[in-house]
Amino acid sequence: QRGGNPTAIERINAARMGLKAVTSLHEGKSGVAIGIVDSKTKTTPILEALTKKRSDRLDKAKRYNQLNQA
Repeated sequence: QRGGNPTAIERINAARMGLKAVTSLHEGKSGVAIGIVDSKTKTTPILEALTKKRSDRLDKAKRYNQLNQA
């Protein structure tokens, strides 16, 4: 979270990921991270998520934060 009050899209994404988490548990999946990739909710095994390189995501996050500063 970047701090401050959440924007509408952040609230929507949180609800989407929460729904995916509950659905995944209901399906018997655990030990996964929930994220949004290409506008779709996705599960990724925790160990895989923790070992992924972040350079491309850091650039996107920086641009996102710059755009939301205005």
